[in-house]
Amino acid sequence: MRPAAPQPFASTRAMLELAGRALGRIDAQGIRGVTLCSADEIAAMAGTLALFGLVPIPPGGEAPAVLVLEAPLETPVEGDLP
Repeated sequence: MRPAAPQPFASTRAMLELAGRALGRIDAQGIRGVTLCSADEIAAMAGTLALFGLVPIPPGGEAPAVLVLEAPLETPVEGDLP
């Protein structure tokens, strides 16, 4: 049986919250916290890295000279204070 396809996040804020919860688990429990992360939490962390400008590097590919794009976040995240 194939695993379920990843579902898009309801909002950017939902993605960031899920990534933050996973990060909190890892911070509190160390390597054990890493093993407890779900596929959705890993996807949220990867999405967050992309949102903040990290350039994806394909498996076996060379790292580009610039790894982080400048000014990746141009709009506030919904639910944030102005």
